[in-house]
Amino acid sequence: MKIGILYKNTVEAKNLSKEIEHYLIENGNEVVFVDEGVDLKDSIILSLGGDGTLLKAFQFAYKFDIPILGINLGGLGFLTDVEREDVFDALQKLINKNFSIENRKVLEGGILREGKKLKKYYAFNDFVISKEILSPIISLEIFIDGVSVSKVKGDGIIISSPNGSTAYSLSAGGPIVSPKCDVYILTTLCSHKLTSRPIVLSSKEKVSINVIESDGDVLFIEDGIKRENILKNDHLIFNVAERDAKLIRLKEKNFYLVVNSKFNWGT
Repeated sequence: MKIGILYKNTVEAKNLSKEIEHYLIENGNEVVFVDEGVDLKDSIILSLGGDGTLLKAFQFAYKFDIPILGINLGGLGFLTDVEREDVFDALQKLINKNFSIENRKVLEGGILREGKKLKKYYAFNDFVISKEILSPIISLEIFIDGVSVSKVKGDGIIISSPNGSTAYSLSAGGPIVSPKCDVYILTTLCSHKLTSRPIVLSSKEKVSINVIESDGDVLFIEDGIKRENILKNDHLIFNVAERDAKLIRLKEKNFYLVVNSKFNWGT
């Protein structure tokens, strides 16, 4: 089995990655450390860190259509599957192929500028269209399947997958959505409309957003990473991607019990 390791830049994660490397090699596996240019075809990625590290691992895993096993070395660890004390038991299950694959919805985003489409982007959690912290508010027009449905002024918009419903969207007042749902979520940021509320969209619908007015920098953010500066009159397009992401599960996890334990929901 070929296994890639991606670890958070901490002493704990680096040391654990070396222990895992030795354990896997001793048990007859090929180990590579994940980086740009590394061939990860037909492998599995181990993500050592928190949810942020798993989101970074997603960018590599999605490119090669391979699964991720998240090992939690952070605080919340909502997306990860394994805790630090269970690492080597988990590795043995992995080696014995005693696991299942859980498919998760992915968002696809793009930018149309002067009629030309820039690079496609893929997000596990969310895309965010946001003004810089000290910039004036921005004006955006929202279209669903080509129909103009709203004009908003504020700090921006979050386009979230069900995975990301418990991340930034939740903090902005969005709903918690089960990852089994075939939907995505649009949540405005600090809108100057009392009637502006989050909306849940079918995966069959496409969202597009026009930047109507902006007197400062507007950012296009993918899973917490700035990818582009948005210009006035740029046309942003979002939809659910055709291909899912893959998470390795070593045991059954009840989404609602995880929400309860991580966020004290329902208590």
